[in-house]
Amino acid sequence: MLHTTRGIVLRTIRYNDKAVIATIYTELFGLQGYLIHTGKNKKSALLQPLTCLEITVENKASKSLQRIKEATCSPQFADIPYNTSKSSLAIFIAEVIYRSVKEEESNLPLFEFLHSAILLLDEEKNNCSNFHLAFLVQLSRFLGFFPGNNYSENETIFDLEEGIFFSGKPVHANFIAGESARCLSLFMNNEIHEHAIININKTQRKELLSSLMNYFRLHLQGMSEVRSHKVLEEVMG
Repeated sequence: MLHTTRGIVLRTIRYNDKAVIATIYTELFGLQGYLIHTGKNKKSALLQPLTCLEITVENKASKSLQRIKEATCSPQFADIPYNTSKSSLAIFIAEVIYRSVKEEESNLPLFEFLHSAILLLDEEKNNCSNFHLAFLVQLSRFLGFFPGNNYSENETIFDLEEGIFFSGKPVHANFIAGESARCLSLFMNNEIHEHAIININKTQRKELLSSLMNYFRLHLQGMSEVRSHKVLEEVMG
């Protein structure tokens, strides 16, 4: 049986000279692996990180790799492939999704958030230096560990293990303090489309990104290291 669904490309690896395996987060089936014959029709052009697709697919629970019958960009990006900063963000965001989302079932609220965030990134006219931080904070809401929003004059230290702010430092080293903690609270209090209004410098941005990646690893069992954030730090400084 064939199904038509929206999908978001996360990763591709070469299978042989004529095919690739694409990991795609789909609206109907969650995270799926697809064997795609590229051949001479240049389907690989559709498989860049975060490309939004409409695909017609087979879905057989007994198979670890599904097959795509048809695939089209929907919508086609206007800026991400041609903008160095945005394409670097796309690589990072795709890797984060790939390493944090594992469910092979539909999760419409999560899919809609991801799809909307990707289109926002493509259409964004403002500086995108904070976009990845806003994305990570809001993504944590859909993954079940959105930080406790209790920052105050007294509670200024964010415990990465507990997920809330405290007035004193914890006994372990997994915490954020100072300006990084204040900036985290700002990202929590603003929607993703408001990322550009938050005033944060290069050093704070780098520190907060490192802390957020640690936060994800602490709260997602088995999450492996996201490697692309090192490159992102240089591009988005």
